[in-house]
Amino acid sequence: MTRRPPIFNSQFPVFNFQFLAFALGLLSLLAPQSRAATSSGYAIAKGVYCPNRISTPHFALEFSADPDDGAEYAALCERAYRHLSRVFTSAKGGPVWSGKCQVYLFATHAEFVRFAWNVHKSAAGVASGGYTRISKKDPAIVLFLREDDAVMSHQTLVHEMTHVFLGLFYKAAPLPTWVQEGCAQYFEFRYVPSRSRLALARQTTKKLVETGRYAPLREFSGRAFGPTDLPSYCQAWSLLDFLINGKAGSPARASQFIVLLKDGKPQDEALRVAYGTDFPRLEAAWKEYVLATYRRPLVLPRDDEAALKPISNGRGH
Repeated sequence: MTRRPPIFNSQFPVFNFQFLAFALGLLSLLAPQSRAATSSGYAIAKGVYCPNRISTPHFALEFSADPDDGAEYAALCERAYRHLSRVFTSAKGGPVWSGKCQVYLFATHAEFVRFAWNVHKSAAGVASGGYTRISKKDPAIVLFLREDDAVMSHQTLVHEMTHVFLGLFYKAAPLPTWVQEGCAQYFEFRYVPSRSRLALARQTTKKLVETGRYAPLREFSGRAFGPTDLPSYCQAWSLLDFLINGKAGSPARASQFIVLLKDGKPQDEALRVAYGTDFPRLEAAWKEYVLATYRRPLVLPRDDEAALKPISNGRGH
């Protein structure tokens, strides 16, 4: 199960946001319910939580939001799936998951928290904007739709979908935290980047490298970090940016690197096979890339809402 990092969820301080979410979550859990939730797999009794439904080739959406909003999210799901499928490829091929990924979208935070607790027996909804269930047979994405910021809700959906896709791509196997969160943040920033935290991530990473306060990559590669660790999220995002867009990087090599990790290869060996490098040389090249690239103006695609497209970082380094 993954949770959307609140550091990129709100302009307010993390502590205040989490405290407020926690309080609201507790109130929603204690609130009386008119009818108990029932579950058949992940399907909820019609009318209890998600009265509206839309089915697409790869997703089954249930939502309590406006039907027009649901159609917009359904289209985004398929668009993001196609984009991820183009980036992550393997000789194995085949569908990423069996059947369809369930997507639950809630118009209120109270519905979101209650669903998480009653159906998945999880408190993830109390302090997050979304979470996932990664399973080959029953993958699920659960999201609270922010009425005051639809773009952020769209970005959170892309973030959580990346977790599901990456967790099941090629075969279901765990990946290092920096790879999982770095990829999720990387693709989230591809959706409406002008309104994402991309500029903040670039500035933060550049500052970490300039001051020498980044985590050495060999140490970082084995580190697990939580949703409020802004420096680690930024460093993980930047490493994926480099592995895909750097001088020796490409989507194909990043995909190969992930396949090797899922086959149980140590990170050192996967780096050597996919990129012909090791952690010391990767660290030196990554720092050079950060200092040369993140000081340049960010070039955004003109129609950044129409499709998830790569962002030009002034490649050539």
